[in-house]
Amino acid sequence: MIMKSKSLEGFNEDIYIHLGSLRSQFLALSCGITYPDPRYTITRKNASHFSIEYVYEGSGVINHGNDSYKADAGDFFILHPNTYHHYFSDKKNPWKKIFLTINGDPKFLNTLLKLYKINDVCFLKGTNSPFQLENILDLVKEDAHDIDHELESLVLRMIMDISDFYYSHDPAALDKITAAKSFIERRVSTKISVSEVAEFVSLDRSYLSRQFSKKYGLSPAEYIILSKIEYAMDLLRTSDMSVKMIAEQLSFTDTPHFSQRFRHHTGYTPIEFRNKFKSDA
Repeated sequence: MIMKSKSLEGFNEDIYIHLGSLRSQFLALSCGITYPDPRYTITRKNASHFSIEYVYEGSGVINHGNDSYKADAGDFFILHPNTYHHYFSDKKNPWKKIFLTINGDPKFLNTLLKLYKINDVCFLKGTNSPFQLENILDLVKEDAHDIDHELESLVLRMIMDISDFYYSHDPAALDKITAAKSFIERRVSTKISVSEVAEFVSLDRSYLSRQFSKKYGLSPAEYIILSKIEYAMDLLRTSDMSVKMIAEQLSFTDTPHFSQRFRHHTGYTPIEFRNKFKSDA
């Protein structure tokens, strides 16, 4: 951990930097607190990293690509790589915010955002929660060794929290069968049962299973397994996570059980699949 009291631009910020190990999905990340400063402005013409931030107080303006947002206390935003960023605090009411920037290869985070159906999300109004940003900051500040796996778990938890908020405010979620499918997709990394899905959408389990199968051609139980296998396929293609870690991430009983399920659905063992389809892009 490296701590700075000011940013490169000279603004009043506490910045903590963590350099990942060779096994980490994040080569480097920085996190910290931005304190109110009417001069605060950041411009990146073609950003190379994610910047994930939450506004505690004050306000500011975010320009992301061709879109513009006014951010106030309680708002949360995600600035994506390979995109124009220009954001600045209100001169009369400058913001205080917590931030996380993730540098290096963005494939892992891109995969998570895609799997949780929030890859296009840039701005979330009125979350009134920094989700896991405070926990990530506290972990990096501890300056402990071997925190990469815990950091990855906190980032995953953050993506799940963002997804839950996003879909709980989506009118399309009023369709209970669609909501059940979305719930499964957003809980792919947890140990989930059909009974939990039925309880979430307030439907009888048997009725849910019949209607789900009618609409999607698969039972909820089959879709849970399929979603986990598809998630595993993406991780094997785009990350260097071990098979054991992926099995744990997806809440399988153990690695052999995961490998058996994976081979049943794909015709390959996880290692064979990675060797054949791993992306170098």
